[in-house]
Amino acid sequence: MDNPNLNTETRSRLIYVAEDNEIYHILLRDNLELMLRKDGVDNIKLEFFYNGESLKEKIEQGDSDLRVVLTDNIMPKVTGLSIIEELARNPRYENIKFILHASGGEYLKEDAINKGAFDCVLKPSEFEDLVNVIKEALDGK
Repeated sequence: MDNPNLNTETRSRLIYVAEDNEIYHILLRDNLELMLRKDGVDNIKLEFFYNGESLKEKIEQGDSDLRVVLTDNIMPKVTGLSIIEELARNPRYENIKFILHASGGEYLKEDAINKGAFDCVLKPSEFEDLVNVIKEALDGK
């Protein structure tokens, strides 16, 4: 249960990461938190998912600490883009920044942003580019 008396500066900022590709999943799991902390981002907690359905269910359960959703697009059961389209503009999730991390061209980036994504980082990408976009989302820029 959330403690409303806990200073928001000391509460963890939660990031959900969905990636079904085993190699990308391991890369993100093993490096993302480390690189964010190295860049001065503290009070973060990451939770990982292998498919869009489990990600969407977890988002819908609600967690006041959730700040960023980083999602692949093409995943089993539910695509990242459909999650963004359905949830990103819903007032219930207005404090969550959705980032699509997917293979595709500029058309995909435009589509994601038009559907409510904070940003879209196209694969393959430099890991530092992804970290910078997540930092911007956490900072509310």
